Amino acid sequence: MKLDKLEALLRRSNTPLEEVIPLFAALLSIPTDGRCPPPDPDPQRRKERTLNALIDQLAGLAQAEPVLIILEDVHWADPTTLEFLGRTILRLSEMRVLLIMTGRPEFKVRWAQHPQVTALLLNRLARQHCRAMVESIAQKTLPSEVMEQIIAKTDGVPLFVEELTKTVLESGLLQEKDRAWLLTEPLLELAIPATLQDSLMARLDRLAPVKEVAQIGATIGREFSYSLLAAVSSMREAELKDALAKLAAAELIFPHGAPPAASYIFKHALVRDAAYETLLRSKRKQLHGRIAKVLETHFPETAETQPEILAHHYTHAGLTEIALQWWQKAGDLAIRRSANREAVSHYDRVIELLRLLPASPKRDASELVTRIKLSGPLIATAGYITSELTENYARAWELCTELGDDKHAFPVMYGQWVIPYVRGNMAEALKNSERFLRRAEQQDDVSLLMMGHRIYGSSLVWRGDTVQGSSHLKRALSIYRPEHAQLAYVFSQHPRTAALAHLCLALQHLGHLDQAMAAGWEAIEEAKRIEHFNSIAYSLCFVSLLIMLRLDVATLKRTSGELLELAEQHNATYWARWARPMLGWIEAQEGNIEAGIHQMQQSTAELQEEGANLWVPQTLLLEAEILGRAGQGQNAHRLLDEAQALIEPLDQRFYEAELHRVRGMVMLAEGNDVDAAAANFDRAIEVARCQSSRFLELRAATSKARLCLERGRHQSAHDLLAPVYSSFSEGLDTADLVEARSLLNELM
Repeated sequence: MKLDKLEALLRRSNTPLEEVIPLFAALLSIPTDGRCPPPDPDPQRRKERTLNALIDQLAGLAQAEPVLIILEDVHWADPTTLEFLGRTILRLSEMRVLLIMTGRPEFKVRWAQHPQVTALLLNRLARQHCRAMVESIAQKTLPSEVMEQIIAKTDGVPLFVEELTKTVLESGLLQEKDRAWLLTEPLLELAIPATLQDSLMARLDRLAPVKEVAQIGATIGREFSYSLLAAVSSMREAELKDALAKLAAAELIFPHGAPPAASYIFKHALVRDAAYETLLRSKRKQLHGRIAKVLETHFPETAETQPEILAHHYTHAGLTEIALQWWQKAGDLAIRRSANREAVSHYDRVIELLRLLPASPKRDASELVTRIKLSGPLIATAGYITSELTENYARAWELCTELGDDKHAFPVMYGQWVIPYVRGNMAEALKNSERFLRRAEQQDDVSLLMMGHRIYGSSLVWRGDTVQGSSHLKRALSIYRPEHAQLAYVFSQHPRTAALAHLCLALQHLGHLDQAMAAGWEAIEEAKRIEHFNSIAYSLCFVSLLIMLRLDVATLKRTSGELLELAEQHNATYWARWARPMLGWIEAQEGNIEAGIHQMQQSTAELQEEGANLWVPQTLLLEAEILGRAGQGQNAHRLLDEAQALIEPLDQRFYEAELHRVRGMVMLAEGNDVDAAAANFDRAIEVARCQSSRFLELRAATSKARLCLERGRHQSAHDLLAPVYSSFSEGLDTADLVEARSLLNELM
């Protein structure tokens, strides 16, 4: 029956049913009984496809007729709902859809800045509007002193105006006569409640016979179903229905549907809070415990798909150990759904509750497992350089040491590698990744060995040892197996994608330019195939760095733009900060130097402020080259000095040869010491040769050869450049090789 209704609803859009029914059936926990294929087992892919299908469904409806969507109290929305709204807003300009949302003033989201979004601040009601609202509710004229007290005490808050007016009308202070309300006795100052809470309490007290139903409903939550309420309440069916009808007549709750399929929502969160606050603490705990048990016993679908609800009730019932189990289930389910922000919240609750238990190895083991699970969602939501992630890994290592736990040491050791790696500290990253690899070699686990080669190889590449780095990365790829894809949820990225993303950089340095680009495209393709967000962002980012090295503006515009769009869709500021320097570089290459440099410098400053120095030296060198060519030598030298101050202590030597080449180029642009410039070019060639970087050697040799040509030393220029150029057998159409070939033609 439910599946039939779902199919009927989906037929209203243009989306193929066979593609979307498995997604929506899984989302709504509707059994398909084999009538359609099972949903994708991979949580990230399933989430991506579900969100896209929802937006496509909306677009299909909007093609048939304009669509109005109204969302109230959006400040209460969960992170995945906010992500869906953000994606929808990005596409609103192409749909006939009006989306109206209400939220509190402190509610802030990134997509509020989009041009298609208009924010309206709703101020308190003016006196005349309060008066009009009171008159509309009262239907008859109120005594002036009553009207004045209502206006004064409600202070223009619409809900308070409405509730206080109803409180006064129900209080017995007034009686109807003709077309007016008259006071039955002199009006005292305390006769009218002074706060919204007092007003709501007074209304509930006057509904004493049905107050218990409101209290049970409030304990369930702002929304509750008749079936759950009936299962928890001891009232007979007729009494329960009568009580609900009275609450609805008083407009304290709003019904949807009819019992037994009815659901109810409190008029406002404050109404629910008022009903909840009337309960004694002991009674609240009993109710929460009863609700949790009923859900677990009689509503298995809710327990399976929304374990956080049971966790919430068991927590407030004071049943800590049972609550822990359900918060763990909620966190695990959130990870499987790629709902990373929810996962962080649920695991945080686990850690909070574990602190309430007596110290024991069992408690510490539970905390260790939870902290390892927590690390992935923390990285996905906030990046690698946050105090929360650092503290989480530090505590996890402390627990590993205390427990002597080898099994869980590797995810923690990964964290000890990835933080200095993203900080750009290759000396520490290399040490920690080598420790991981050596320890993995002692285990009977191919997946750990593969990860060891992957992270050790990546560290070597960034230190400038691309020969050894590429060897370890190729080893990781050779022992990778399809079942290792699940490691993306342990180590934050799909391991094969990450290995390819670093291998492409190494191959570029080594002069295998076509192979480098092929590895880069394969990394992106693999990440998109598994639809794992962090892996897609990771591959787009690193391959975009490769494309920027190759000076391919058109392709970089596509990949970095895709990275930024993806980051904004997922509210992933970390990846957005990596995309913006590339977009700034593109802008500068297209002639808008001032705006491009400003964007590069702003993004670089943000990364440095976070402590994320990986690639920062390279960005500084790119900025310096642009400024040097634009005649801003002083600023260029300042940036070169900043880059050098990072490269040496961090041992991040991937782009070190460019430091010397760009310095020489800036000197030449200034028209100063030509010999010093030539010496810098020589130093760049020397560093590139030491690192076996034919690519950067070619670039430096081209700069030196051009200087030789300008000084009339044609043969020296040819003898320097020709051997390097002739060593390349691929990538002949790339910018650097085209420039070198052109220069060689001039020298003939």
